[in-house]
Amino acid sequence: MSKKRVKIGAMYREYGELEGVVCRNCCNFTAIAVDGKRHCKCRAYGITHDINTNWSNRYTACGLYNTPIDNKKYKPLVEG
Repeated sequence: MSKKRVKIGAMYREYGELEGVVCRNCCNFTAIAVDGKRHCKCRAYGITHDINTNWSNRYTACGLYNTPIDNKKYKPLVEG
């Protein structure tokens, strides 16, 4: 299984899958600059400077779509 499928699969197992919407439109989808390059990330998955937490804007969204991560109710799956 590819790393991409492992990452989004972990989100689907934890929060479910939301058909009809994609990650790029979610409030948890963001971008950071690392060494002058833009890297897309998901706050719900976890934000690190590591390439393994890069996120695709084309993924079908998980069940946390547009549910802000506040670190009280939900914790990122990957700690940075």
